[in-house]
Amino acid sequence: ALGDHERALSSYRRAIAIVEKGDSNESKLQLAQVLDDMASSLEDQKSFDEALQLFTRALKIKEELLGPDNIELASSLNNLGVLYMDLKKPEARTYFSRALAISEKAYSATPMHIDLVPLLNNYGDLELRAHDYGLAYNYYLRAAKIVDAYFTEVLPYLSNAEKYALFEQYSRDQVARLFSACKTSEQAREAYQSFFRWK
Repeated sequence: ALGDHERALSSYRRAIAIVEKGDSNESKLQLAQVLDDMASSLEDQKSFDEALQLFTRALKIKEELLGPDNIELASSLNNLGVLYMDLKKPEARTYFSRALAISEKAYSATPMHIDLVPLLNNYGDLELRAHDYGLAYNYYLRAAKIVDAYFTEVLPYLSNAEKYALFEQYSRDQVARLFSACKTSEQAREAYQSFFRWK
């Protein structure tokens, strides 16, 4: 966060060396988390090849320990999808699709779960880059409706500072995404309904 990438990577490498010594499943899952975190840092620095290796290794560890459909895999799949999308590779769709399917199954009892928002937005980003504005809009709108439901459910119980932080976290990003995909007046009208409630 401070921009000291070399020191961050050094710390990640030390952390990996420590958790790699453990034989327990808990140690292995900790290793997967550190690999994901380090890979994200490498991706930010445009070290895509090394990031891809670490993301892939983290996913493999989780699959071996938790099986192919565990919700813990969704973050690694999403990370790989974002990386492949940045590289303009078609594999992005496969990873986003699998991450979303796993998450929708895990949250089937709560289909408006806030953790679905980043997955839907990333899938929308992929469709927007492919110039499929209709599909992108649908993903963004679904994410916006989840955010809207989350605001309705959570905001009354928060302090003003917490409300402001929550809006900063979700609303600005969601507004930008949804309007970037609006191509008809009907879509814009539907989008504004959420935004005026948030205002």
